[in-house]
Amino acid sequence: MLLQRLPLILMVLVIFLISLVVTMPIYQAYKWGVFPDNIALQGLQGRLVKGSAREVQINDLTLNNVTWSWQPSLLLTGRLSVNWQINDSDVQGKGIASVSLFANKQISATTLSLNLNKINAYLPKKSTLAGKVDLDLALATFSEQLETINATAKVGSLLLTSVLGHIETDKINMIANGSDKEGFQLRITDSQNSDNMTILAEMKQQQLSLSGLIKDQFSLAQQVSSLLPLIAKKQGNNWVVSWQGVLPKM
Repeated sequence: MLLQRLPLILMVLVIFLISLVVTMPIYQAYKWGVFPDNIALQGLQGRLVKGSAREVQINDLTLNNVTWSWQPSLLLTGRLSVNWQINDSDVQGKGIASVSLFANKQISATTLSLNLNKINAYLPKKSTLAGKVDLDLALATFSEQLETINATAKVGSLLLTSVLGHIETDKINMIANGSDKEGFQLRITDSQNSDNMTILAEMKQQQLSLSGLIKDQFSLAQQVSSLLPLIAKKQGNNWVVSWQGVLPKM
């Protein structure tokens, strides 16, 4: 008799647990250690299922004014999906993040506007970025590493400072797509005139190849003129990019 009622008992138990999650205050969930140790939250309001934080710190990255909501019923399908929104002075955007029971992660329907100085802490020493990028991420999936991506980005005025000097660009478009199995592609063009610069980077496993064309009079070509001979050949008024190499293992 008990075995016959086991499915019903399990269903009631699942419904009870979901109800518990829905009604749990977010501060209580944080206190109980629901979040990973590398995430610190301040100014919590609402419930675990729908709430907000005045400040979210993930390792060295700090984000202000973060809100989220998710549907506990999706747990029955084996996936947790969260709608999130950020309204920080340096980061604004919204999207959907989900994770399966098998730890497969997915980000989709995401738009993000980012001041690039936000990522300076992750750059090599003596390197800084200044500028802004608008990202439209249709889909990205991860397991232990990036598996698939389909995204576009528009970069406004950008200033890169490194041991090689200063490099400044204006309005560049980027399109990234592909998969770990078939390989990834990143196409970079001058958004005002693609004839000024079109570069295609293709990566499969550890193999990287660059191809494309940069006009000699394009401002970026003039700024990196000492480096271009390493990856391109001069033909008339153009630099023809053609290079292949092996990426170091991380």
